[in-house]
This record gives sequence, structure tokens and C-alpha cells, in this order.
Amino acid sequence: MPTIKDIAKLSGVSHGTVSNVLNKRGNVSSEKIKLVEDAAKQLGFTINSQAKQLRQGHNKLVCVVLPNLKKQSYIDLFETLNISIREFDYDVSLDLTSDLEYREIEIIEKAKTKNPDFIVVVSCFRSNPGLYNDSFKYIFVERFVENSPKNSYFIQFDYNHVANDFSKYIVSHPEIKEIAFFTENDNYSNNSQFKNNLEHCLKDKSINIDVFSDYDELAHKVAFDILVEGQKKYDLVITSNVERANLILSVKKFYAFDKIPKIISFYRDSFNEMEQMTYYYMDTRELGKEILQIINERHDNYRINIQPKGFANEYSDNDLTEQKELVILMLASPSSEALRKLSPNFTKNTNIKLKIVEMPYYELLTTISTSEQGKGYDLIRMDMALLKEFGQKLYQPLDLNNTSIQSILNKIDDRLPQEYFRCGDDHISLPFDPSVQILHYRKDLFNNVRIQREYYEMYNEKLQVPKTFKDFNRISKFFTRKFNANSPTLYGTSLVFGSAVVAACDFLPRLYELGGSISDDTVRININNPQTIDALKNYCETYEYTDKVMNIWWKGGMENFTKGDAAMNIVFSNYSSNIITDEHSMVIGRVGSSIIPGSSPLLGGGVVGLSKSSKKYEESLKFLNWFFSDKISELYTYLGGFSPTKTISSNLNLINLYPWWTDIYDSFKIGIRRHDHIIPENFSDRRFEQIFGVAIRSVVTEVTDIETSLENSQSLLDKEINKLERSNE
Repeated sequence: MPTIKDIAKLSGVSHGTVSNVLNKRGNVSSEKIKLVEDAAKQLGFTINSQAKQLRQGHNKLVCVVLPNLKKQSYIDLFETLNISIREFDYDVSLDLTSDLEYREIEIIEKAKTKNPDFIVVVSCFRSNPGLYNDSFKYIFVERFVENSPKNSYFIQFDYNHVANDFSKYIVSHPEIKEIAFFTENDNYSNNSQFKNNLEHCLKDKSINIDVFSDYDELAHKVAFDILVEGQKKYDLVITSNVERANLILSVKKFYAFDKIPKIISFYRDSFNEMEQMTYYYMDTRELGKEILQIINERHDNYRINIQPKGFANEYSDNDLTEQKELVILMLASPSSEALRKLSPNFTKNTNIKLKIVEMPYYELLTTISTSEQGKGYDLIRMDMALLKEFGQKLYQPLDLNNTSIQSILNKIDDRLPQEYFRCGDDHISLPFDPSVQILHYRKDLFNNVRIQREYYEMYNEKLQVPKTFKDFNRISKFFTRKFNANSPTLYGTSLVFGSAVVAACDFLPRLYELGGSISDDTVRININNPQTIDALKNYCETYEYTDKVMNIWWKGGMENFTKGDAAMNIVFSNYSSNIITDEHSMVIGRVGSSIIPGSSPLLGGGVVGLSKSSKKYEESLKFLNWFFSDKISELYTYLGGFSPTKTISSNLNLINLYPWWTDIYDSFKIGIRRHDHIIPENFSDRRFEQIFGVAIRSVVTEVTDIETSLENSQSLLDKEINKLERSNE
């Protein structure tokens, strides 16, 4: 096996330099870093992690000890820990006990020899056999171990809350009298707590609970005992995991039962559910998130109870009357495709057919601009940037005293700005598929030691995510091969200015960063000012670090980034999913995200409202209640839309799939788009962006210079505003 000495000899540098490079420390030049990396790769050298930890004087290791990986809950727990902890430069080990005490003893003793920072364990011991001591930090998960060290943590779901939820469900179904609880060892604290608390909640209800427990290997036999061999006919079977619920369903296939009990299973989410059973959602990834908080020393509490999501919030409002039809007008987009796939479920639950009319952007704009605005449509989805201009003409005001409207509003994430809801003083719309500008960058490049050193040597500054557009341009230049022959990417970034409106959107955050505004002290539109000139110069500089394609829409701007040709990209968040969904993507798992430079992102995406011409108010409310329900929100987002509900913003499946979601919601809180303070108030934001965007395109493509472009656009704006003001008199 090659050694550090071999690498030093081959690379022609000192032993100490090799050590510094391999351990990512020290003041080593980018040239020497490359020599060492090339030599190590040539020799097939792998750093011994334990030796590295000893040299560093600490041991960033977490040992995870689980019963098995047969259950989805354990897989989810480990994957959450493994992905999250490695982000903080920890190593993670995994061992499986098969719920055998002697195996747990062997594994824990072995783990101690590695001197880990933490040992995370789902233990099969009810009481500490002397195995766990104060010399190590333990995090016990779900199963409490009596007499464990005082400084150990215990984290579980709140089984008193769980039992209360189940008791309410059972009481609401008076036919349930006999219950079977199908679980592994009922001596484990999580199982015994649930069973005891449930019995306490139902003590005066004449309801009996029998426990059926055994090892996983014998669970098939127990499933037959419950349905076939038992003396009782159970009304309800509660299973501690979905694997045991599936065993009950498997047994059902063998027999022609005159009655099959209801089945409720603990499960992680609603995405893969089956109609044959009811689910109670307890996502073990939530446990993983809390464990990460402990490891990062953000928890003072040694006993942590997590409240589960609970029973699914199903939506069903089918009155079985003659089928009606709702017509919704919307932009042809991934959101409309997602809604089309889900619409049969709406019909199934409400007996209302949903007719979706999709149009390209400019055709939709023409349709809602006509004299018969909204006629023939019950619901209309439009870009939120058009709400000021068309909202009060198209939409009925929402009755905030209506319980259905209140229920919907309570489901929507509080971090979304009021620009998605209001037009003037009227509450007329709801966010449908909101988006906001966000910065994506190649995390693997920004964290590369050699690249970091090269950047420092070139600019005498640390390479980090840009906070200003001046920094953004400098980093873009560094990652553009035309200006830096060593750049791993062809370009620093991309721009989107192929149409006037998108050009204005792409540019405006730079103006806002400089303290610029589109209005003067009289609140009259004025774009010909020093801040606009400086921002345009900055934008033109960025153009030099791109492939110089104008890009008509945001999808085009993402293509260079997803195929690995650009180091950074600013995009509206509804196109971020291309990082994952683009079949040619080369950057999956390599992307970081942040609030855009200057911290003035523009809001985008769509809103939905009830057409003034519609006579189907109640049916439209049924659609909105269905659309914002938990299950549909989740499926809609998986299928390409973006639901604004609270349950989506905390959905661990989606957070793991789209790790930039935290930055999206941080950006929503500070995002802007509409200019309601501008005089005249009814001047179109859309028209302003069109006129301003033409000036931006002309400057970047060198059709005219900055001064001439701004003068021409300002003159056109003045003419239109004067004409509008005269018509208002």
C-alpha cells in the first residue's frame, strides 16, 4: 500500500506538504496541491480515516447501531443521518444487531474502540446491563434503556399524543370493539407506552386490546394467528410498521373472509399508501433531524418527544348528485401537467369533472386582456406579476369569513408574501405554484481545496458563495475558461434576456442591490439614474462570463448549469427541479444553494382565483379545498408543481429530494415583485417590465449604449404614463 512518503517522492514535495494537502490544512500553493493530488491518484492512495482523525486530535465519527434494515423506518433513519451528518464532515458507521442482546454487546464494545463522538442506538435492552457508561455519548432512539448514563439522550415520538389520536379515531368508529396490536417485542418502551396509553384513553369504552408480538422472522405465523387461528374476530388491527400490515394483507389473499378487520399502520408519509389500509404518519426521518441537532450541540434537553403528523387529512366531498364541470384556465407548464394527472381524483371525490384549458403565456395574456375577461372559466391561474393589472377585473373577492377559505389559508405557508393574495385592499387570490429567484452553485467546486487556493492566489480572497453581484462577477470570471485556463467549467454563469419581460426580471435584483429604485422622490417611474447605469454595467460584465446565448426562458439558462458547463446560475425556483429531473444532468448531489447576491430576489409563479363570470362558487371552493389538502399537495409537488402549503415545506421526502427548499423559503420572506406605490397606481407592471427589458437587451447586445437605451425607454414610459394620467382625469 502506498504511503505519504511515496507520494512525496513522486510529487517532488516534502513529507509535511503532502500531509497538509491530504488533511486539507496549511498554506500550500495550488501548484503543489495539484502535484500531490495527481501523485496520490496515480499511486491509488486512500487516506486511512482513523489515522487522519488521530493526527487531527479529534474523532468526527458517529456509530449507528440498528436492529436491521428490513424495515423502512430504520432505512429512513439511517439515510437521514448518513446524508445529513456527512455534510458536517463526520464519518458514519453502521452495525445491525438483529435485536439479539449478545450481538448488541459485541457491536457496542467494538464501537467504543473507535472512540466515536456519538453512538446512536435502537437498543434491544430494556435495562442497561452495564454496557453503556459515562465515557461515551449515547443517543437512544425510540426504545428507552433504564439506568442508562445521565448524560445520554433519549429521543422518541410522543406516544401519549399518538394514543390520544388513536382513541379519537376508534371512538368515532363505534363498530370497533376488538383490537389486535401487531408488533415486535411489546416490552420495548415505544410499544408498551403506546399500548398502555391507548388502554388508558379507552378504559371506559368497553373496548378490548390484544397484543400479538414476536420476532420479525415469526411475524408471518402471528399474522395467521390474528386472522385465522384466533378465537376472536377483530374489528381493527393496528400494526407498528407497514411491513406487518402487508403481512395481514398477504394472509387475507389465502382465505375468503366474510369480514376483514380495518388495518391501521404506522407509516412515514402518504405517497406510497394503499387503499386497503389507513395510515398514521410517524416519519423516522424526523428523529434523524433531531439527532443531527444533538450532534451539532443545539439541544440542552436530554429527553426529546416528537409530535407525529398523525392520520392523513383525506379529502372527500362527493354528494353523488348529477355530475358538474369546473373549467380552469392556466399556463401550459409542469404545474398544469401535474394537475391534469391528479384531476381524476378530484372527480372521484367530488363528482365534479375538472376541465383544464392550457395556453402559452402570451395567448393566456391575450385571453384575459379581452373585453370578455374570464368569461367561460370558473377558476383562472395567472402569473402573480399580472395580479395588479388584472386581478380585480377577473377575480371575485374571497370571503374571509367563509370556513372553507379560512381552512385553506391556515394550510398555506406563512412565509409567502401578501403579493400572492391581495390586490389593493381586496383579498382575491391564493398562491398556486409560487416561485422566487435563487442562486445555485457547484458545491463540489467551491469546497475543492485546490480551487480554493487558486482563487486565493488570484484575488487574495477566500472563495465563498457570493453575497454581492460584484463578488458574483469576480467568481464568474474565475470559473470562465476564457479568463482562467485552469477553470473546471467553461463558463461562470448564464443570463436570461431573450424576451423583454425576462430581461427585466433577470436584471432588477442588481438595481435593487445598489439601492436603486424604479421611481423617484415623487414616486413617478424613473429608470434613467446613476444606480441603473451602474447596475447595467455590472450586468454587461456578467454577460462576458456566459456562453453569450440570450435564453428566452429560465429553462434555457439552467441547461449549461445542469450539464456541468457553468459554476453558478440564478433561476426562478420552479426550474430548480431540472437539477434532478434533467436526464442529462451532471450535477446531481453536487449543488449548493443560497439567497441571490444582493438579497433582493424577485417573486414569480402563479396565483389562482375565482372568476367573476363563474356561477359555481361552491364547486370552486371544493376544488380549492381538494387542491390544498395534504395528500394532493404532496402528489402535486412530486409531479412537477409546487404547492405552497405548510405540510409541503416540512416534508422530509421533498426536502431530501430538493435540498434547496430552505433557501427558497428564506428567499420568499424577502422577495418583491409588484410596485403598488408607483404613480399612476394602475400603470401596468407588465408594461413597465416590457419597456425596461427592451432597454436591457439593447445594451447587452450593443445595439445602443446605456445612456441612449435608458433615454429611449424613459421617454416611452413618460408618454404612456402621461396618456394614462390624462385618461384618469
